Amino acid sequence: MTYSINPKAKWSDGRPITWTDFAAQWKAMSGRDRDYRVDSTIAYENIQSVARGASDREVVVTFAQPFNEWQSLFTPLYPSTTDATAAAFNADWINRIPVTAGPFRVENLDVKGRTVTLSRNPAWWGNRAKLDTIVFRTVRPDQMVHAFTKGDVDVFEVGPSPDDYARVREAWDAVIRQAAGTQYRQLTLNGESPVLADARVREAVAAALDRRGLMQVDLKGLGWPTVTLDNHFLMNSQYGYHANAGEIGRYDPKLAGRLLDQAGWKLSGKTRVKNGKPLTLRFVVPDGIVMSGVEADVARQMLDRVGVRVDVRKVSFDDFFGKHLIPGDFDITAFAYPSTPFPVSSAFDIYADGENGGRGDDIEWYSNIGRSGSKQIDDAMYRAGSTLDPDKVPGLLNDADRLVWKKVNVLPLYQCPQGVAVRSALTNIGANGFFDLRYEDIGYAS
Repeated sequence: MTYSINPKAKWSDGRPITWTDFAAQWKAMSGRDRDYRVDSTIAYENIQSVARGASDREVVVTFAQPFNEWQSLFTPLYPSTTDATAAAFNADWINRIPVTAGPFRVENLDVKGRTVTLSRNPAWWGNRAKLDTIVFRTVRPDQMVHAFTKGDVDVFEVGPSPDDYARVREAWDAVIRQAAGTQYRQLTLNGESPVLADARVREAVAAALDRRGLMQVDLKGLGWPTVTLDNHFLMNSQYGYHANAGEIGRYDPKLAGRLLDQAGWKLSGKTRVKNGKPLTLRFVVPDGIVMSGVEADVARQMLDRVGVRVDVRKVSFDDFFGKHLIPGDFDITAFAYPSTPFPVSSAFDIYADGENGGRGDDIEWYSNIGRSGSKQIDDAMYRAGSTLDPDKVPGLLNDADRLVWKKVNVLPLYQCPQGVAVRSALTNIGANGFFDLRYEDIGYAS
């Protein structure tokens, strides 16, 4: 594969963008040097070489095996100075943005004030940006509507909250632009949890949960179709989507009861008990995220009907992932996963099998928060990502998806509607779905 770089392209420090930037990024992201703390080596690990082409502005990338989502690579592209050493890669971008390239450049990064100010880049080789500056401001999700109505922010993603939608619509000079979004709400079941390690118990939990009912609670008042998402790789709005949930995704409390009986969890009064211990699930949610709390409460009522107790635990928003989900300190949880136009690249690590961490029986699950997988799923995902026949890709993706459903580690609920609140005069920004925003085109209508 050959990339041709615009001859005018350069980094904000004046250095030209060349093939060496691509080569350095490949080496850093390939996973060959474990000192580089990469979040994923997807596809980079299968690149055989990155070489200079006919000039410094031409890049020749050779793959060791076919890869059909090549557009996901080198996006974003980082300067070779960032990738030159593991120390630079791991630390140089913490609380700072040393180098950029594009229609805007970093004017100021205020760590204490939690803002990033961008200004128009006079060295940008594309169309001149319409805005002079853009300020990104960090605001807690539960405080975002207030910040918008006060005029502190001009654009933010509302999320599927009827109350927030109503408050935004009443705000001064506000409109909400909607599209099928790039996230999906889901419930994750911890496959290494003592009470959920038995797949029959996970299947029972899935059967006891009315996914459509949860969706209706979440989206009530938004005017959005209540269509469940029955695929882990493709959103309802994406080409090739097929509903693969089958029996596992069907609401069936009676089946849930039979599965729990088979797993040895018998009803004692109104509670399932095994070896004198009640079946109790820790449902961990981040404090301040109303939707997650509501989902946990509704799920608790549903599971109570089949004799499963649920202990809803609200934890610090900042600790939710780092101290609970990633270490596996939960039984069930709810949050939204992102989706992209590249289903294998974006989802592979979520469903990939664990690796032996070199400490006895410990398994490293990395981004697989459900902590269950198989070689068969890994192989199926590789097949879907390596075929160069575009007509075969959807079928192979759906083959992989059917295997993931059998693990019952992630229960998709629905593709989130994307609702973006903006000032009415702002153009070329809003609910962009899978479309990449062209920041140079964002501006105010005259």
